[in-house]
Amino acid sequence: IGAIRLRDEPGPTLRSLRGLDEALPAVRVLGVQQREGYYGMPPVDVELAAGDSIIVYGQRSDLQHLSDDPDRD
Repeated sequence: IGAIRLRDEPGPTLRSLRGLDEALPAVRVLGVQQREGYYGMPPVDVELAAGDSIIVYGQRSDLQHLSDDPDRD
């Protein structure tokens, strides 16, 4: 389990939880912290933005891929 804060706007692959699920199917999102509040068990259509934190469950190597997403500029 880990928390990853998005420092930049997500690239096209990770703009929503649906994109994240398709890119990294072994990673499970447990929650999303946004300015508006915390979403536990968030729906897949939640849009991600810079400053959001996602709480995820997965293998450390998969989480590393998430934090190193090449689509994030």
